[in-house]
Amino acid sequence: MKTCIRTVLVVIAAFALLCCVACSGKKTEEMTGSARLRVVCTFLPIYVITQNVVADVPGVEVLNLLPPTVGCPHNYAMTPGDAIQLESADVLVMNGLGMERFLEGSPYLKRRDLEVIVASEVVEPIPLEFGRERHEQAYAEDEGLPNPHAWVSPAEAARMTRHIGARLAEIDSEYKAKYRANAEKYAATLDSLAARLAERLKGVRNRRIVTFHEAFDYLARDLNLQVVAVVEPDPGVEPSAGKMTELIARIRDSKPAAIFAEPQYSDRLARMLSEETGVPFYVLDPASSGADDPLSYVRIMINNAIVLQQALIKELNP
Repeated sequence: MKTCIRTVLVVIAAFALLCCVACSGKKTEEMTGSARLRVVCTFLPIYVITQNVVADVPGVEVLNLLPPTVGCPHNYAMTPGDAIQLESADVLVMNGLGMERFLEGSPYLKRRDLEVIVASEVVEPIPLEFGRERHEQAYAEDEGLPNPHAWVSPAEAARMTRHIGARLAEIDSEYKAKYRANAEKYAATLDSLAARLAERLKGVRNRRIVTFHEAFDYLARDLNLQVVAVVEPDPGVEPSAGKMTELIARIRDSKPAAIFAEPQYSDRLARMLSEETGVPFYVLDPASSGADDPLSYVRIMINNAIVLQQALIKELNP
């Protein structure tokens, strides 16, 4: 009973704070600190990109709203602390494509002095396929069900980087040349990484794969890979026994080259599917959690390139 009361009080406090933000129409001066421009990013991959775009621009503070251990915020619920962070923001950088559903309908997004950058505005969306049934209530019929994991593709991450740079150049025009130069430098690194990935997989014959959830669809599109099955369409919700039986049958029929787990989740199901079907399993990282330094995404994607080559080029796995 006491736990329930505390939970209710926390929710009421958060709601009251959000209402205050919406009514004030501006952030409180006490929260701005010494930063000339405070940029809040919704979660880790957006934060890493933005750090690279903002590098060495004076007076700009970049904050990550969600802890770097959270991963994809599919089921995240905003806290009072998050509301305080957002109240202090001059700029909010978000992924979009439905990833930040915890922000939908929040009154602080209506703040007149808050600039919002949606990084995925330059992305050609891929619709959800395996997770459609679980998510169909979240969107109107005419909006479709976009896959939000665009950043997992280095090529798309490069486009997102340039877009964030262009928008920050508009918002903070005094340093527009620096934002654009930083964005181009990091985007060029990501474009080179995308090219290296494609080169590594040039000789692949079997391009069918199984992923843990629909995090790698954009990367698969880049590399001409076919995702034939997904272990958990709703991340964190294990499939029923019946669904597992269907999944095993689908994998046996489609004969994929590999099953991929993710470090953010247990590999128990991937191991089980591998044992049942004889398809080897590996671990691919969608870069949604972990280290938060500016080079972290590149390190992860280089390792993913190595894993993909090991998994898909059979000469390396006799």
